Amino acid sequence: MKQCIGILFFLLFVFLFFAPFFFQGKLPVPSDTLVGMYHPWRDLYAEEYPRGIPFKNFLITDPIRQQIPWRKIAIDSLKEGKLPLWNPYAFSGSPLLGNIQAGALYPLNALFFIFSFPIAWSLLIILQPTLAGVFLYIYLSSKKLHPFACLLGSIAWAFSGFSIAWLTWGTMVHTALWLPLMLFFIDRSKSRIFNGITLGVVMSCSFLAGHAQIFLYVFIFLCFYVIAKKRIRRFFLALPVFFSITSIQWKEFYSIVVQSSRVIEHDVMLKEGWFVPWKHLLQFLIPDFFGNPATMNYWGTWNYGELVGYIGIVSVVFSIGGILYSSFREKKLFLFILCLSFLFILPTSIAKLPYEYSIPLLSSLQPTRLLVLIVFILSIFSAYGFQRFLETNQENMRRFNVLWGMVFACVASIAFISWMLFRHGEEDMVEYMRIAFRNSILPTMLLFIGGGIFLLRKKIPLVLVGILLLLIVFFDLFRFGRKFTPFTDVSYFFPSTKIITYLQRQEKPFRVISLDDRILSSNVAAYYGIEMVSGYDPLYTKHYEDFIASIQRGNGLLERPYRFNRMIHPSYVDHPLFNLLNIKYVLSYGPMTDREDIKFIMNEGQTYLYERSSVLSRFFFVSRVISKSEYSSMFQTLFQINPHQEAVVLGNLDIQSYPLDSSEYVRIETYEDARAVIETRAIFHRFFVIGTQYTPQWKAYVDGTSVKIYQTNGAFMGIVIPDGEHRLELRYEL
Repeated sequence: MKQCIGILFFLLFVFLFFAPFFFQGKLPVPSDTLVGMYHPWRDLYAEEYPRGIPFKNFLITDPIRQQIPWRKIAIDSLKEGKLPLWNPYAFSGSPLLGNIQAGALYPLNALFFIFSFPIAWSLLIILQPTLAGVFLYIYLSSKKLHPFACLLGSIAWAFSGFSIAWLTWGTMVHTALWLPLMLFFIDRSKSRIFNGITLGVVMSCSFLAGHAQIFLYVFIFLCFYVIAKKRIRRFFLALPVFFSITSIQWKEFYSIVVQSSRVIEHDVMLKEGWFVPWKHLLQFLIPDFFGNPATMNYWGTWNYGELVGYIGIVSVVFSIGGILYSSFREKKLFLFILCLSFLFILPTSIAKLPYEYSIPLLSSLQPTRLLVLIVFILSIFSAYGFQRFLETNQENMRRFNVLWGMVFACVASIAFISWMLFRHGEEDMVEYMRIAFRNSILPTMLLFIGGGIFLLRKKIPLVLVGILLLLIVFFDLFRFGRKFTPFTDVSYFFPSTKIITYLQRQEKPFRVISLDDRILSSNVAAYYGIEMVSGYDPLYTKHYEDFIASIQRGNGLLERPYRFNRMIHPSYVDHPLFNLLNIKYVLSYGPMTDREDIKFIMNEGQTYLYERSSVLSRFFFVSRVISKSEYSSMFQTLFQINPHQEAVVLGNLDIQSYPLDSSEYVRIETYEDARAVIETRAIFHRFFVIGTQYTPQWKAYVDGTSVKIYQTNGAFMGIVIPDGEHRLELRYEL
C-alpha cells in the first residue's frame, strides 16, 4: 500500500510538470523554433510578429527537423497497412525502417492510432519521465527500500539533466527508461521462463524506441549486471526473443551502416564538447553555472544538452551518502560502471584511444551520451543514501551532517568565488561570472534550507523531515526542467502556408531544393509529404554524399573529408548534373536574378518559389550508356556526359546506342513511397534511368520478371528495358 502511495505521489509530480498540456492545451514540443526560426513559417506570422515569433530554446530544433517528420512518415505508412520501408522526402530518397531514430516499430506508437498526431506525440513525450520513474520505483521497491527512498531515486532519474535535455526528442529517454525494468526481471526469482521471455520483450522495446547508441550503453550495462548476478541462463533465454522481435530492423539498420559515410575525424577529440570538459563537472552541482540556452546566456562549451548530468542538489548529497555509507549487493558493480563511464566521458588518455586507433563502432560514438548511465547510477545511489539517512541512529546523523556541510561549503565557495570574480575580476569575465554567481544562489539556498531541516530532525517526526526534503527535490528539478522545456501553442505544430499548400497540390514525383537553410529546413518538408534533395541525419549513404560534394566542387574527384556534418544541403542549381535530381521547384530567400530557365511562381514574405523548365523526369530513357568498373571512375566520367542523353553505370553493361525517338514514352501509373509502376515503350533495347537514390533493397520487375539494377550516375539507379511496350514495377523489399 505504501509503495502505491509513493507511485501516486510521483505521478502527481509528473502531472504538475506537464500542467500546461493538461490545463492549457500547450504541447511539450519545440515547435516555437519552427515558426520562430524558419521560413516560410516566419513569413506566415510576419504581420503579427515582424521580428519572428519568440522561441524558448534554440538548442532543441532537432525534434522538429528529425524525429517528428520521420515518425510521421512511419505512422502514415503503418496506417495504410504497409511497413515503413522508404523515406522519399530527404536525400533524394533514403531507407526509413533501418533509420533507428524514426522509431517506426516502437510499441508505444499505438498512441498515434488513437489520438491526433500532435496529441499522440505529446503523450509520447510525457510517458518518458512517467515510465522512467515508475520503472525505477518498481526496481527500488524490489530491493525493500523505503517509499521515500524509492520516490527520491525515481524523481532524480526521471527529471535528471540527461532526461530533460533529451526530453523533446522522444527517442533517447524512451530507449533508456526500460533499463530498470530489465534489471527487475533479471532479479525476479519466480517463474524464470516467464521472466526471461518478458526480459526479451522489454529489451526489444528499448531497442525499437529509437536510439542505437543509448541502447548500446543499456545493453552493456545489462551484460555486466547479468554476469554479476549470475543470471546468464535467463539472459540467454531472453536473447532469442529479443532478436526474433527486432531482427527486421537489425537487418535494415546494418544495411544503412554499411552504406553510410559517417566517419569521425581523428582530430575530433581536440574539439571541446566531444568529451565532457573537466570544468563542466560543476554542472553536477550547479546545472546552470555556465548559463542556459533557454535564457540565451550560455557561455560554456557547446553544447549544454550533451554536458548536463544534474540530478538535484539534495539528490547529489544523498548519492554521495549512498556511495560512502550504504551497503547492498550491487554496490561494487554500480561503482565500477560509474567509474568506467566517467573514465570514458572525460577527456582522459584512455577515452581517446578508440579515436586514435579508429576502433570500429566505438570511434563513431559521442562519449558524452554515457551520461545516461552516470545519472541512472547516481539516482540509484541517491535512493540508497536516503534510505540510510532514514535509518535513525546517531552515527547516521553525524555522517550526514558532515556530508551535508561539506557539499554546502563546496557550493557556497563556488558561489562566493564567482561573486568575487564578478565584482573584481577581469573585464572579459565579469558577465560570465555574474551569470555563474546568480545561478549558484539557488543550489546554495536549497542546501542551506536542507541544513536547517537536518537540525530539526530531533524536534519533528522523521516522516516530516523526509517529506520536506522530497519537496526540495520536487522544487529543484521542477524549476530546472521547466526552465529548459518549451510548451507551445498547438497552432505552431507544423502549420501550413501558402507555398507549402501549393507544393502539396502538385502532381508527383518531383523534388524541391531550398537555396537557404533558413527555408524549409532539412527533413521538415517530409511532414508535409514534399520531397527534397537535402537531408539531415547522422547516417546517409556514401555515394549520395559523393554525388552532391562532387557537383559542388565542380569535378568528379572524390577527395574526403567533405565536412557536411550530418547535413547535406546544396545551395545552388546551376550545374547541369543537378538535373539528375529531378528538381522542379526552387525556394530562395528573397528574389533570384532573372533567368530563362526559372519561372517565378509566388512569394510568401521573404520566401520565393520558382519553377524550373529544364527539369529531368524522375524516370527517363537515355540513348547511350558508359560502363565503368571502378567507383571513382564512374564519378570522373559523370562530368563528361550530357545527363539528358547519356548515363554512366558501375559494372559491365554492353548495350548499343541509338538516338531517342519521339514515339517512345514513359508513363507513371503508380507512385508510392516504396513502390512505383511505370508503363514504357521503346523501339530498341534502352537503358532506363531511375532518379531515386541507389540502395540494394530496391528491386525491378519488367512484366513480372526480375531484372538487374545498376548503380547509375553516381548515386541513382538504372535498368535495361527491352524494346516494345512493357510494365515496370519498382519495389523496395526487405
